[in-house]
Amino acid sequence: MTKHPGPMQRDPGYHTAMPNSSHLHTDTPTSAVATGDTPDAAEPHNRQAFLRILWLVGVGFFIQTIATDSGIASLPIKLLLKNHLHRDAQEVSGFLAIANIAWYLKPVAGTVADNVTIGGSRYRNYLLIGALGAALAWVAMGLVPQTYQLLLVTFVVVNVLLMLISTVLGGYMVIEGREYKATGRLGSFRNSAMMAATLVAGPISGYLAGVQFGWTAGINAGLCVMFFAYVFAAVREKPVPRTADTASPWRKLAGEFQPLLRARTFWAAVGMTFLLMVMPGFGTPFLYYQTDQLKLSTQFIGNLGLVSSAMGIVGGAAYLVFCRRIPLRTMLAISIVVSAFSTALYELYRGPTSAIIIEATNGLLSALPAIALFDLAARAAPERSASLSYSLLMAVYNFGIRVSDIAGSVLHDRAHMSIFTLIWISAGTTLLTLIAVPFLPRALVDYPDGEPAPEEPT
Repeated sequence: MTKHPGPMQRDPGYHTAMPNSSHLHTDTPTSAVATGDTPDAAEPHNRQAFLRILWLVGVGFFIQTIATDSGIASLPIKLLLKNHLHRDAQEVSGFLAIANIAWYLKPVAGTVADNVTIGGSRYRNYLLIGALGAALAWVAMGLVPQTYQLLLVTFVVVNVLLMLISTVLGGYMVIEGREYKATGRLGSFRNSAMMAATLVAGPISGYLAGVQFGWTAGINAGLCVMFFAYVFAAVREKPVPRTADTASPWRKLAGEFQPLLRARTFWAAVGMTFLLMVMPGFGTPFLYYQTDQLKLSTQFIGNLGLVSSAMGIVGGAAYLVFCRRIPLRTMLAISIVVSAFSTALYELYRGPTSAIIIEATNGLLSALPAIALFDLAARAAPERSASLSYSLLMAVYNFGIRVSDIAGSVLHDRAHMSIFTLIWISAGTTLLTLIAVPFLPRALVDYPDGEPAPEEPT
């Protein structure tokens, strides 16, 4: 990001207020949500509305996460391909890479959701279609003949529909988060919901791997039906009013990119996310280190995932507290430093005891930069491009993780770098993103979550 020679200017796409909120709300009782998550200055009506937003975000991201191949289907689908279809590791990884291609196309879904309404709805009907479609696709996944090609095609459809749910919820979070000055709190809540899903999914996935695959497909279909029923019964949205604008939806889609391209701080957030994720990683090589050198069992490695996810929830809760007291610029700097520290700790990963401590620490600290970057992107995103902005950030996030793992594997296998060299490279490149933090505009980052933006200097 370029440093301005004079006072920081507000990004063209940034708005301090959101007068045209989506007005999506739910009828869910609010007693089960802690009142500490609500805006302090909100009136009782607004406080209840905010709690209902938390319900939708929490339920939506929990079910969307647990119904993917990183949820309860993780082990069942891999073992189905390995043991029943007799596919090697390369074919299994290729299956998952192709099946998840929809997640790299989230900007397309985000653009459509921002500009094309369905029956006067910008969010609710999209969620209903995604939930019902994903349920039917999971049913088909359990019924189709178990061939590589048919399972792959069906699973692509599953991921397209789950991606639609994720994209629409993300855009909704951006709009409502800025309406309530709560982008950090909603980002933290989203992270906690997803961590809770992975926490629950671990032992369930291990159990389902030992029974017929139809159970996995049926449970995921049932979860999607539950989300459909929740949205249908509890979520209401005021119809989007028709205007005299006769421009085609596709011309509007093209016009949406113009303010987004001018939103310099949003692209700074995207760039920082890419730098954090694309650094040469050590995920796959580290699995070989765990199994071949440390002789850790696969069950123990799976349990480490539970530990990491549990601490990720704690990290999200910590961000929820600190973002109300500390300006975002400081939160970004702290998050980057602690993320680099948690990566460097893997240098001490020498056995079961150190593994538990380090995985727990990494789960706790790695949650912070992801939430902080979402907070920054939500504040900087153009108002009319909420879904597109969120989906771009998540697509870059997911793509960066994939490139990181490939780069680390190539350096490990072809350049013969040790796992510990990769750890230090990863930690060092993480710290490089600190360079961008001082140049972020004060109108976006020099105030805590829930407070008004500071006045620009004149």
